[in-house]
Parts: sequence; C-alpha cells; structure tokens
Amino acid sequence: MAERACRCCGVGVAVPDPHHLVRRRHQGTDEPANIIPLCRTCHTLFHNGVRWVAVAIRAALLPHELAYITVLKGREWVDRIYPVAA
Repeated sequence: MAERACRCCGVGVAVPDPHHLVRRRHQGTDEPANIIPLCRTCHTLFHNGVRWVAVAIRAALLPHELAYITVLKGREWVDRIYPVAA
C-alpha cells in the first residue's frame, strides 16, 4: 500500500491503517484491490458504524476496487456496508 493519504478524509499520514474493504473473516483477502489506506481516526469511526465515513469510502473507491468487492460479496452487501450518498 503505497498511498499515504486517508481515502476517507484526505489527511496525509506517515503510516496509514490498512482497511480491508471485505474483512478477512468474511472471505476478504489481502489483495491490493481489497485494501485501502485510512487514517486511524477514520478507520476507528468506520468500525464504530459512523455512516458518513462509509459513504466517503464508497465515494473514494476506484473502479477496480468496487468491482472486486462487488464480485466477492454482491451488490446488496456493498450497498449496505458502503452506502451511496443520498
């Protein structure tokens, strides 16, 4: 993971937290398409269920990342975990 900016808020970080879009316990892998950089704050907020963080992550996904998680888990799952802004 070469990116040094949080995909959620854009803050530059020396050592970003690697966020698995699909958790490993839910059949997620360590493929680069399944991991994005987040700052510690946004990573914690996401795992605490803060909706705006999930929406921001969805908006920042690259096409190949969205395709990867959609193939792996299905569109309904993706829309539930990473909702589109209303």
